[in-house]
Amino acid sequence: MDQDQPVASSSFVTIVDPCEPKCIPSYPISDLRSSPPWQHRVIPPPTVASQPPQSMTSSNTISSTDVHYNKYSIPIWREIELGVWSDGTDRALSAAYPAVQDFLATARKTLSLPLPPSEVVFVIAALEVFYAWNDPVHWMFWSDEKKNTTAAVVNRIALRKPQLIRSKVSWNGEAEYLFILSGLHGSSSLPVDKDWFHILNPAKAPTAPMNLRKRKTQK
Repeated sequence: MDQDQPVASSSFVTIVDPCEPKCIPSYPISDLRSSPPWQHRVIPPPTVASQPPQSMTSSNTISSTDVHYNKYSIPIWREIELGVWSDGTDRALSAAYPAVQDFLATARKTLSLPLPPSEVVFVIAALEVFYAWNDPVHWMFWSDEKKNTTAAVVNRIALRKPQLIRSKVSWNGEAEYLFILSGLHGSSSLPVDKDWFHILNPAKAPTAPMNLRKRKTQK
């Protein structure tokens, strides 16, 4: 064949450049290694409409009297005078109230409970000495003979709503705190070396050992 003879059109081979933009598919390529790095498409993350901080919403506004969480509010108690607390609406008494301190001082001096000016003062004083088993006034409220009567009065006043007292003892029921009391009154923690203990707890006074002559007489 003559080298100058033209080749038939059906013999032409079309060469396609794989790097032409029209060859890039419109769908994501699973294997990124099959295309050059400059052809990798970066899909931006979905946009989220910005919202104002929760602290700026009207339901969480902090006022001078209440702390708000959503639609619930926690009252802020302030001591408006010695032993008297208020949340702006209600009032409650604490152990610093002068009548409570006078009541406790008289009880320690006379080793007996004076007539309380109110049940509220009685309950605050009882809770003030609940854990103080070395204080004689503790046993005037919480001895085995008096604990059930005291617990009933405390339960009635301490759980009242709105609250009437503020105490360091978080009283939540008779059964729970009578159980705690049984641990406080263990034999190893009794102040048996105090003279007032045997006066206030005659049932717990140690019995004198019997001498040999008395033992023979009983036999």
